[in-house]
Amino acid sequence: MKKIIISILLVFVCLLNTNCSEETAGQSELPSLDPTITDGIQSFVPLFLKIGIKWESDTTEEFTNVETCQIAPGTAEDTSINCSVSVPEGQLYYSDVRFDWGTMIPEQCKIIEFFPYSYQRSVDAAFLPPGVDDPIDCSEGYNEKCWGGAAVKMVENFPKNRGLYILPEFQQASTAILRSEGKTRHYSAPVNYLVTNNLMNRVNESMNPTRARIMSTWIDYSIGCYDEHYEHIYSINITFSDENFEVGDPNGVDDRIDWD
Repeated sequence: MKKIIISILLVFVCLLNTNCSEETAGQSELPSLDPTITDGIQSFVPLFLKIGIKWESDTTEEFTNVETCQIAPGTAEDTSINCSVSVPEGQLYYSDVRFDWGTMIPEQCKIIEFFPYSYQRSVDAAFLPPGVDDPIDCSEGYNEKCWGGAAVKMVENFPKNRGLYILPEFQQASTAILRSEGKTRHYSAPVNYLVTNNLMNRVNESMNPTRARIMSTWIDYSIGCYDEHYEHIYSINITFSDENFEVGDPNGVDDRIDWD
């Protein structure tokens, strides 16, 4: 009887002390967040995405932030916002792009998914994209040259996997880096299609192999926050474009083409 009373008292004390809770114990084990990721992010932001760039030959791994997209603290659930990013076309072509994404409230977002933009270029059995000497078979869709967009270079085992995810209870944020088109030469053409997804005329294209696309496979950049039942809580949709001309120079040449 004495043991039972002592046990009850211990449970009561534990309930009064938040350090005993399983949730608190789990959070205390989270690794501290990289300050380069959280710089500029408010304390109670449930979902954020930061985009930075650096010239491909810069070996410092220091990226310059060009856009921060975040859901404001206290925003009603089931909310989506749109975010636009634009970088000078030459700089974008020869720059690596860094995506930092995550949450400052891991107890709210149980699952976070990040989908870099992607699309299938062709399903032809003899597709001949620029830079390829012999036709490739895209009928099965497994050759990366049959696909376009950032996810081709960012997602492991693409296209079997088309996105990335984290479980914030164990990892609050993550970083993904897209190496420049100047180095990867995925399109083998003077275009910024590897990064940009600002396509307005969303119809299929098959005549121009550089712009070839099947719109039913097109996925835009997005990051989503979900609860343990996979119910949508928040999401951010991103449109990436390049800047063609300098300010005050409307007659400049579009040297590194984006979609529009």
